[in-house]
Amino acid sequence: MNKQQNALEEAVNSLQTRLRRYLRKRLSDISDVDDVIQEAFLKALNAQKAGKNIDNIHAWLFAVAKTTLVDLYRSRGVPTEQLEDDLAEPGNDNMQLHQEVALCVRPFIESLPEKYRDTLLATQIEGMSLTEYAQEQGLSVSAIKSRVARARKILKQDLLSCCRIQFSNGKVADYGKTDSGCNGKC
Repeated sequence: MNKQQNALEEAVNSLQTRLRRYLRKRLSDISDVDDVIQEAFLKALNAQKAGKNIDNIHAWLFAVAKTTLVDLYRSRGVPTEQLEDDLAEPGNDNMQLHQEVALCVRPFIESLPEKYRDTLLATQIEGMSLTEYAQEQGLSVSAIKSRVARARKILKQDLLSCCRIQFSNGKVADYGKTDSGCNGKC
């Protein structure tokens, strides 16, 4: 088994619960949830067999699950305008830039203290509600809100100390390293 196959297998194992949670919020029938997850994983396997190099398998699997969900809604005649707005991707001309910045942010998230990192990932990246995460952690919703706010503050400080990010109309227009030593980040 090669490195990419191992990465796919690890991603499938680690993301299955998160994808299921994300999809359960959007689909009432559990069999539809299972179908979308299976389709996303099959697409990943087929992409791998076709030799496609997927740099960020976690983000890629979530994106595939989201587009599979939109396809399912469309096949049933369910209006998808709001869902498509929620899932809107940056313009094609900026897609590469957005992907690069997304990859740049991950090491900063990973370097957060564990309680902030886990809270930020669960509630802001994986789509778990604050209430649901608070119950899972045995904490109040206000405690989780505070953790998210602190995590964002630390993340912003770390990013701005290492990276120069320019925005145009709410989208990343350019980015680069600052002169400070950031150990390969950004």
